[in-house]
Amino acid sequence: MRRTFLAAVVVVVVVAAALPLGAADPEPSKRQRELIVELLGLTAGEGTMQEVMSSILDQSEKQFIAKAEARGDVPRDLEERKELYAFLHEELARIDVSAALAEPAIRIYAKYYTERELADLVAFYRTPTGRKSIKVLPAIVRESAEASAKSLGPLLEEAASRASDRQGEKRRPWKKAMTDIRALTEAVESYAREKADSSYPPGDFASLGRFLVPKHLEAMPAKDPWGTPYGYAASADGQHYRIACAGADRKFEPTSLQIVFSADGTRPKDKVNERLEDDIIAQDGVFVQYLVLKK
Repeated sequence: MRRTFLAAVVVVVVVAAALPLGAADPEPSKRQRELIVELLGLTAGEGTMQEVMSSILDQSEKQFIAKAEARGDVPRDLEERKELYAFLHEELARIDVSAALAEPAIRIYAKYYTERELADLVAFYRTPTGRKSIKVLPAIVRESAEASAKSLGPLLEEAASRASDRQGEKRRPWKKAMTDIRALTEAVESYAREKADSSYPPGDFASLGRFLVPKHLEAMPAKDPWGTPYGYAASADGQHYRIACAGADRKFEPTSLQIVFSADGTRPKDKVNERLEDDIIAQDGVFVQYLVLKK
């Protein structure tokens, strides 16, 4: 019971003001209101909610400054941000949190606690242990935030990066295809550098992985963003190769895997397309057909 209510005290600071009063919820009884008002007085009478909010703001400031210093931000920028946080602390002190959250808190607690349960909570927070629980709550919040930032911070940043990558892949699938092709060409080139005759791997895409993984490439991309396996072809003498993506129509163009050269022996002129259906092609490590979509 103790842990549930302590967590609720913290959560209500952040979300209670944003919650609708909920016309569908039953109206708190007179006794519920009396008990909740007493409970809030016991738990927030000495500015606990302000202290919790201040602790959260302090931790946010420390994290921002640490990241700014790691980036090498100029002192003036840091001083301006420190000044901003100082003003935020002053403005926070002006807010009557208890008054602002009184009615939302009453309705929230009345929704989840009966009169008997509220009476039990009031009785507990009248005890020395209950009063200590509220007194140390800001320190617990502060230290928990610091510990979370240290242990969870890097994991959350990695998760955010992965989520951003997934969003980018969904909105700009051709960029994911080009990234895959770049990784494949780098691996193919790495393989060739170790060959005495600098030859590229023979075969097709289905067999390419056994030459590249795991020494030159951690894992083969199974399919392109549209669900089609990539294409690969090497010249008979092993001195040239192509890697291609079939595009949104999932059909390779007849010449996509044909290794061709201009009359003077150079690569063909790059072809820039504007349709998702068009293939994306790299020859000998360089894109010769790719997408540039207009906004």
